[in-house]
Amino acid sequence: MARKKKMTYETEKDSFPMNLRALMWEKNITQTELAREVGCTRQTISLYTTGQSVPDINTLSRMAETLGVSTDKLLGKAECGIPENEEIRKITGLDEASIEALKKLFKTKDESHKANQKLTALNHVIKNIYIDDFMNNLWKYLFLEFELSNGDMEKKIIYSAGCHNDMRNEEMSFYFDKISMSKIFLINIEEDLFKMKSQLTATNQKGS
Repeated sequence: MARKKKMTYETEKDSFPMNLRALMWEKNITQTELAREVGCTRQTISLYTTGQSVPDINTLSRMAETLGVSTDKLLGKAECGIPENEEIRKITGLDEASIEALKKLFKTKDESHKANQKLTALNHVIKNIYIDDFMNNLWKYLFLEFELSNGDMEKKIIYSAGCHNDMRNEEMSFYFDKISMSKIFLINIEEDLFKMKSQLTATNQKGS
């Protein structure tokens, strides 16, 4: 008994057609344009975008080349379009946009004093991520308030510094009425940035 063919509303949700449609939209390439570059008909591309047909390996390779991505990205086996970036993503967890931004910054560091300073600052933050308080306070500012603000929005739980781990939650916290935690974290971030600037200035003075 022959297997029943899947309907379009089922196949169009598969990885390949979804990635193909997304990449075509991102690259602003029409079905007609892609068909011309790949060497097939527009109707064939239409079947690919709905998952009603799958290209052979040669056609897939030409499609990936035209769209500027790897075949793995097109098939949904990789998150990054550039193979090199996929390897970096697996090691660092950075997404492709971040990786490309860092590459661009590195390429321009010798031509731009500003780019070189940005790279120096990034290196300092990353290598001291477990030492300095900057990233920890930034994390608190961006995310922690939402976890601790449930209930009475007029009261924010602030964990007091230097509390012991074996203390009860009630003992670890105290309340400020009508004071947003974000303001406190911003003050901490400002202090951390001042410390960072002093450290970078001292490092530059030693190197000069």
